[in-house]
Amino acid sequence: MTTTITPPEPLWSAVVLRLATAADQRSLERLAQLDSQPTPVGTTLMAELWGRPVAALSLGDGQEIADPFVATSEIRALLRLRATQLSRPAQDPRRSVRAPLHRLRLRALGSAPSARCAPQPLSSS
Repeated sequence: MTTTITPPEPLWSAVVLRLATAADQRSLERLAQLDSQPTPVGTTLMAELWGRPVAALSLGDGQEIADPFVATSEIRALLRLRATQLSRPAQDPRRSVRAPLHRLRLRALGSAPSARCAPQPLSSS
């Protein structure tokens, strides 16, 4: 008789945050039933752990549901953070994080910040 030893599962897993689709309705209903809460309506952000839904957050009214048998406090915090990010207006891609850093570098060099930095002519020696 041959015994096969399976390695233990890791203690960590990737958490997937995504918008729920119509195909997730049954999973959301099950999750809401476990949490003794109504099923979220409207656009819902959900979190999966080990490929299984463990928490969800309605973007419309902020209602949260979570599996009471899984530690989800950090996952719910991630859902709230992502919901905040999704609710912000889209940022102009031309105004990147580099622009403020560029102004800081100019100040550090002693130059006054300006709307445009014109190239300086080369001096002939």
